[in-house]
Amino acid sequence: MAKNPARSSNKDRVQVAREHAEQQRIATQKAQRRRANLIKAIIAAIVLVVVAVAVVIIIGLKNKGEDQYAEGPYPKTGNEVGGVLFTGPTEAKATNLTGKVKRPEGDNPLPSEKVNISGADKNATPVQVIVYADPACPHCYEFEKSWGPTLNEQLEAGKITLEQRMVPYLDRGSPSNYSSRANNMLACVADSKPEVYNAVLNELFEVTMSQGEQKNQELIDLAKKHGVDGNIDSCVTDGTFRPWVAHTDRQAREDGVRGTPSVFVNGERWDGEKNPDFGGWLQGKIDAAGKDDK
Repeated sequence: MAKNPARSSNKDRVQVAREHAEQQRIATQKAQRRRANLIKAIIAAIVLVVVAVAVVIIIGLKNKGEDQYAEGPYPKTGNEVGGVLFTGPTEAKATNLTGKVKRPEGDNPLPSEKVNISGADKNATPVQVIVYADPACPHCYEFEKSWGPTLNEQLEAGKITLEQRMVPYLDRGSPSNYSSRANNMLACVADSKPEVYNAVLNELFEVTMSQGEQKNQELIDLAKKHGVDGNIDSCVTDGTFRPWVAHTDRQAREDGVRGTPSVFVNGERWDGEKNPDFGGWLQGKIDAAGKDDK
């Protein structure tokens, strides 16, 4: 029996129509995916542009804010390399340096490969202890908590001198230059009431580790809690000693201080991995210095 040509033709037309519809569906899906990908790409590009602009603005604002600290005074107990020298737990050596200290120009370099600590004396007696620390540094807090009492005992006994050199190495991770602001507050204390400097520093570590970055008013309140008054408000808010803080930072880098805490005893750097018992290591240096004096 012969096939019905009309029925066969109808089937072909239906098949063609189905194939055409499927092709259109696939084409529509591809077009939708292309549009979706294009929209995602545009959104991602916009986000990147916004982030880049925000970063530029933030950096610009930070740099603009730093420009106001071009030069300033030394704290009354601050020395030329950024330290405050203690001969006892509450006895800081007055320097009364006159003139202005200028904020170093340009970006801070990486610390020098060669370690050459300014003012270090390998033959010092009493033994000379120089501590580089950052108020936002957890390991500095641990060092202070573990070995601060030992340093105070040796200061009381007249066995050592202690020079605190506070650096703002961790500013790079702070949107508000916290380390510089906190170090400026400490410099204000060193200028007006140095006998409470170490007590303020100890509590500054505590509140920073437990509460995070402190606002200027909180830094002022902390200093006042220890009896610091006078011009502490304006000293903190105006950043009176920020140029000196920046100078300390640059000097430490040039001296080869690569991180915090860094502790030097008569010019020799303490290696915490090799000598985890800092108190014992320090006592050995004190004993050796005593023998040399005989």
